[in-house]
Amino acid sequence: MPDRYRVSVAKESAGFSAAHFLTLPGHMCERLHGHNYRVAVAIEGPLDAATGFLADFAVLKRGLRQLIEPLDHRLLVPTANPALTVREAGDQLAIDYTRRDWLVVPRAHTALLPVAHHGRGAGRTFRGGALGRPPERGSRGGPDDGNRRGKRRPVGRLHAGVLMPTKLSETEIAHALGELPHWAYRDGAIRRTYTTDGWPHTMLVVNAVAYVAEAWNHHPDLHVTWSKVEVAFWTHSAGGITRQDIETAARVEQAIGTGGGVMTK
Repeated sequence: MPDRYRVSVAKESAGFSAAHFLTLPGHMCERLHGHNYRVAVAIEGPLDAATGFLADFAVLKRGLRQLIEPLDHRLLVPTANPALTVREAGDQLAIDYTRRDWLVVPRAHTALLPVAHHGRGAGRTFRGGALGRPPERGSRGGPDDGNRRGKRRPVGRLHAGVLMPTKLSETEIAHALGELPHWAYRDGAIRRTYTTDGWPHTMLVVNAVAYVAEAWNHHPDLHVTWSKVEVAFWTHSAGGITRQDIETAARVEQAIGTGGGVMTK
């Protein structure tokens, strides 16, 4: 039997934007909101005898686009969520949650995922190609037979999964902050206070944070006074600190930190 190899690829440019909601009564994330998602790809199999390669990356990129496009700029609907009943009504999709027709949206604007949840406590994946129709009319939580079998859309031996933000443990947070010595974990967020010599430079710090946050679509809480800016990152959909918080804080630090482009003390 020939040797088998596995290559994992995760690029920041590989991803999509989508809306979702959580079935947590009274939680702010129960309302519709959106995220930018990253996608990781794993390829496995023997090397091609003619080329010595595991995969043609041109084929990989085409296959990845096929997996991402059905999700991009859609409402993600977890069809296996026991709190929901999902029904098609003509060209509309009706979702019963706390009441009948809790949410009604155009069917073409949705992506049906055979998962129970896709928010807090995530880190879950679903297999590409497992996008299906809602459960049988009148049923509650549970994908159709095709989704239960976990069908995949193969591109050679390519399978892709959506990476949701995963909450870090306190040990993982402490280890990550070893690379950010001016940041501290406190009151459920990672925080740093920048001190300036007055209001003009304070506004430069605020604008620099806003630019980085908007560029990476991850926005902190700010507390601003005449000569201080406190920046606090946490991921509400994960209920704590994720790698996205650490990475965005590092980019803020690169833009603003000691010796950076903005005068701070």
